[in-house]
Amino acid sequence: RAVPLFRRAFALRAEHGGDDIELADTSWGLAISLAELHGRTAEVDALADRAHALYTKAGGDWAARAAELTAWRAGLER
Repeated sequence: RAVPLFRRAFALRAEHGGDDIELADTSWGLAISLAELHGRTAEVDALADRAHALYTKAGGDWAARAAELTAWRAGLER
């Protein structure tokens, strides 16, 4: 049930801008929701890549979030 909400939130953030971390969190949230439904897909990887890039760009404490995302994705099955 979360997928349509995350898709809408992601579309709004992508279209209207906003904080990079909020976009990263929304992207990762959508990736998690989709992975729970379908496993690791190209869309899940693309969303995770986008979130990872935004966390990395933010630097500082957000680098730990990027590492957490990498570990999460490594645990997904294709």
